[in-house]
Amino acid sequence: MKKKTIAIIQTRTTSTRLPNKVLLPICGKPLLWHLIERVKRCKLINEIVVASPFDNREDTASIKKVVEKCNVSFYLYRGNMNDLVGRHLSAAGKHNADVIVRIPSDNPCIEPSEVDKIIWTQKHSTKCQDKFMFSNTHNILDNGYPDGLGAEVYSMKFFQWIKENAQTPEDMEHPHKICYDREVVKTIQCPEDIRRPELRLDVNTQQDFNFITELYEALYPKNNEFGIRDIIKYLDRLNNDPVLKNKALSKPFYKESVLNDLFKKVLK
Repeated sequence: MKKKTIAIIQTRTTSTRLPNKVLLPICGKPLLWHLIERVKRCKLINEIVVASPFDNREDTASIKKVVEKCNVSFYLYRGNMNDLVGRHLSAAGKHNADVIVRIPSDNPCIEPSEVDKIIWTQKHSTKCQDKFMFSNTHNILDNGYPDGLGAEVYSMKFFQWIKENAQTPEDMEHPHKICYDREVVKTIQCPEDIRRPELRLDVNTQQDFNFITELYEALYPKNNEFGIRDIIKYLDRLNNDPVLKNKALSKPFYKESVLNDLFKKVLK
């Protein structure tokens, strides 16, 4: 029987460094919308589920609205907000998953083909697929990937093992932690042409958001399916052209009040 592989995108709006970051607009669409559209291009994922804790009624409704516009599944988890293990297992069980692809919601430049590569590797590692987490996360074994392209792939059986062996609240909030601690991780090596471990493409701070917005404004209008190779080409060109570099770096940072007004307009 063919195994069902689902991507679970974990969302919340209570980030302390950049509140509501998944709803902030990039090129007229919320960050979460862009991420979902990129994950849709993965060929080995059968279903996408956005799993959100119940932060508050307004924020939850805003996330659900984005998800519905993208025509993917929404799962509201009413358990502990910091229990990501429970949230993933609950969402995966509800959608009859055999394999979980765990995707952070702050990676709007995730590379579909690289995610497929992890899934393929896990699928064909028949002797150990229930004993390891498979990942291309940049900080694992110096694999060379840029930060922000990462995903983690688990069998349901292995994710259940994580729940049974978690010993601290931190283990429950960060499912990969126990995998690192117990050395049960299989990593994927980055292709040489995109090997940029110093490059950060996730969004944790306002400065991160401004940088990603800069990339999208430069690349998205010309190619709404731009990938990591397009990003690297653009950044190399920027670094080699002082005029362009100064122009990009001189762009003002958005203030939080402006960002809040912007994402409210996007959600209308």
